[in-house]
This record gives sequence, structure tokens and C-alpha cells, in this order.
Amino acid sequence: MKENTHISRYAKTSRSVRPDSAILDKIAADSGGIGHLSFALGAEHDKKSAVKKISIDGKAASVDNPHYPITRPLYLVTKGAPTGSVKNFIDWSLSADGQLLVKKWFVGR
Repeated sequence: MKENTHISRYAKTSRSVRPDSAILDKIAADSGGIGHLSFALGAEHDKKSAVKKISIDGKAASVDNPHYPITRPLYLVTKGAPTGSVKNFIDWSLSADGQLLVKKWFVGR
């Protein structure tokens, strides 16, 4: 298989940052910095920070924008059919009240 030259060109200079929330400070300190993380991890970052969400092709990065081209799903998985408190949690997570909380804290404000 042919190596992707675009990826290999950046792989030599890219850095992995752990924990994920620390990436915002690293990006703010690097004039060429770019990164990705969940909205929730950036929700409490200093509002005056130079780190900003990127619009792509005029599409704003927002949970309310289904046309933003960079997304990832969140899966809740169980071993076998969920029962008891696990089923209750999943049912609540998918309810209107649960989705309000998910929208507020998981994907950002």
C-alpha cells in the first residue's frame, strides 16, 4: 500500500498531547498550532483565548450545525442487552432531559 504523503509530511512534526484538555494551551502557545477535541473539553477554556473553533467552507463548528464536515459519533455500548440501572441510564441519556444535558456539557455551549 502506498503511504499517504500528506500524512507522512506532517507526522514528523506533529505532537500528541495528553491529557486531551491540555491541547488548548499547547495550541495557544504555538502560532501554527491546530488540534481537535470534543466541544466539552473546550467549553470552560478561557474565553479570551486565541484558540478558536474553525469554520470550514463557511460552516461554523457547532452542535446545531449538521453540515459541519468534521464530526464523530458517540456510542453507548453494553455487553448484551442493557438491564437495570444501565438500561435506565441509557434510556435517560436518550430522553429529552438527557439530550439537553448532553447538548450542554458533552458537545459544548
